[in-house]
Amino acid sequence: MRGKCQYRLSCWHCLGYTLSMLIAWVQLFFTKQKVKPMWKGYHFEPKMLSMLISYGLPSFIMNALGSFMVNFVNVFLVEYSDTAVAFFGAYFKVQQLIVMTVNGLIQGCLPIMRFNYRAKKERRLWQTYKTGTFIATIIMIAGTVLILCFPDIILSLFSASKKNACIRRIGNAHSVAGLCVQRHIHNDSNL
Repeated sequence: MRGKCQYRLSCWHCLGYTLSMLIAWVQLFFTKQKVKPMWKGYHFEPKMLSMLISYGLPSFIMNALGSFMVNFVNVFLVEYSDTAVAFFGAYFKVQQLIVMTVNGLIQGCLPIMRFNYRAKKERRLWQTYKTGTFIATIIMIAGTVLILCFPDIILSLFSASKKNACIRRIGNAHSVAGLCVQRHIHNDSNL
């Protein structure tokens, strides 16, 4: 029964990706766009491919490391109990929610900072850096406070048991990370 259910989920997963790809192609090729892809005169440039790989490889590695880490930790946790695996999964999802929000903020700040660096507008570059880092610190501290004050509510989202309330202790990691980022800003502002 379990194998049949996993097969159905895999089919729906693949169907979702395929449907998304088809909708994107229809939008790209059959609707009015400001930039129209043209295949006439296209030629493959290996240098361009190597540049694309060099830009995308660090992000790929960071995403892959998270997946590998979860799988390897689960291999060890399954020896203790299924509850430990469930708790780690719940904690990792909550942690990723907070960290990915900060990561999105950083990804939004980087183009602004790159533009201002290239335009030699140092004041705007540092203003963006300090503002982005301050907001990232606030998000990390808010995440810590939520984890510390409401662990039962957060864990109830994952149907976790009450004995997993040790999320409060793990939540302290977010406050340490937030304080480290804030300290880094303070040190850089003295330059």
